[in-house]
Parts: sequence; structure tokens; C-alpha cells
Amino acid sequence: MNAEAMSSFFDRWPLSRILILLLAGGFSGLMVDIRVEHVEAVRDHSIAWVPIIYAGFMTGACLLAAIFWNRTARRTMIPLFLLAFIVGGMGFYFHSHGNFKIAIRDSYL
Repeated sequence: MNAEAMSSFFDRWPLSRILILLLAGGFSGLMVDIRVEHVEAVRDHSIAWVPIIYAGFMTGACLLAAIFWNRTARRTMIPLFLLAFIVGGMGFYFHSHGNFKIAIRDSYL
């Protein structure tokens, strides 16, 4: 590959675009992992589907952002990634049964 072809490739596929594509794979793996871990929980508690659905949605969103790499796609991804803090916080809350002090104390043991 000559220098001009390499430059053209990196102009079309900057590092941030490649990282979004890698994140799509990460979210896909996370979706499968959480589904396996929540096998029993989803039968009893419908809220256990939230991280599975979120990870699946983010897999698709990351793939679309990598394909249609433009300003709108990049700006759309910011609130979607910020939503991960809410979904993760909900998971921490439900896994600790609403008692944060015991969850934090037990994490140091």
C-alpha cells in the first residue's frame, strides 16, 4: 500500500470510527454475557431485561454510527453513551437491593 492509499484510508477511517466499531463488538459480547447471567432473573423480574436491551440497542447504534460516520451520528452517540451510566446505576441499585452502604462495604471484603 502506498502512502497516498494509506492516507486515504485513515481519512475515511479515523481512530474514533474504528473505536466505535470495536465498541459495537463489546456491546454485543456484553449483551450475550448479561443474558446468560440473567437467565433466572428475567423470569421473575422484567427490569432485568433493561441492560440486555440497552446493550443490543447500543450494538446497533454503534454499527450505524460507524457506517454513517458524520457529525449527526457522533453527536447522537454522546447521550446514548451517557445513558449507560443510568443503566449501570440501576443495575448497581437492584443488585444491592437498594442498600448502597452494604454493597460498598461488601465490595471491600
